[in-house]
Amino acid sequence: MEKTKREIWHKYTGADVEHGKLVHRMRQLGYEIPKKRTSFKNLNSDNMTKSKKESSLEVLQIQEKIKQLEKALLNSELRATAYETMIEIAEKELKINIRKKSDTKQSTR
Repeated sequence: MEKTKREIWHKYTGADVEHGKLVHRMRQLGYEIPKKRTSFKNLNSDNMTKSKKESSLEVLQIQEKIKQLEKALLNSELRATAYETMIEIAEKELKINIRKKSDTKQSTR
């Protein structure tokens, strides 16, 4: 009857997890135990796919937000230009100063 590495470790140490110490000790004693390499690409492929999908969705959302903000900025600039033009026309036609002069003092109450 063969025992697993975990069963042997538990029998002699009482610990449930051995964290590779048993294999390390066996190699020190001369046993040839092949090293196993785990392909992280295969283990995390689902997570990578999900994170790529999530990041591409975030990019699309950010791009949409940028478009909205650019549109709002353009509208604000057009509104400011329209107000400036209205003030200039009103000052010319009514011959009154609407804009505050920079050297005017504020009134005290």
